[in-house]
Amino acid sequence: MRDVSVFARRRWKAAPDSLPEHQNYRPSTLSAVADALGSATDLPPTVPEKFRIIVVKPGDQLDRISQSLFGDIRMADTIFQMNLDKLDDPNHIYAGMTLRVPIPPNNLKADTAKT
Repeated sequence: MRDVSVFARRRWKAAPDSLPEHQNYRPSTLSAVADALGSATDLPPTVPEKFRIIVVKPGDQLDRISQSLFGDIRMADTIFQMNLDKLDDPNHIYAGMTLRVPIPPNNLKADTAKT
């Protein structure tokens, strides 16, 4: 069960209407752990209600996004935690991907953020 990504575990538990394919996520590659997935309760906490969506640009990394939005890199882990449904590794983000980020305080510039 540890080898199943958070993303896959969340999709397994998700309501079919919330998924792009509008059906239960049940790939054959997970059939060996189906019972464990059905009873799993170890998912990370959900995302806060208020956040911004940003689009990852070529060359972006979570620490660079954090630096750009908050003036330091310490929020990179928070950004990663907010996107565990999409990310298995904080070093694997790609241009064009959308990510949730905390809403920066009013006094900080957030040029790369979109609402």
